[in-house]
Amino acid sequence: MHRTKPFKEHHPLSGRNPLPTFDPTGTFAILAELTGQPYPAFLADVLRRGLHRLGLIHLTSC
Repeated sequence: MHRTKPFKEHHPLSGRNPLPTFDPTGTFAILAELTGQPYPAFLADVLRRGLHRLGLIHLTSC
């Protein structure tokens, strides 16, 4: 019987999180600083635009 290695043993991203973090000192906070916006407003805008892109809200409703 052939067994494959578990994901953690052979995947190049094992042990790493390639996704941005909501940590106030992490990815989104750095982007907010680069755009000159306060972190909470920047994050709210990112989430609002994501929900709009998914068709869950209209941008004019927020």
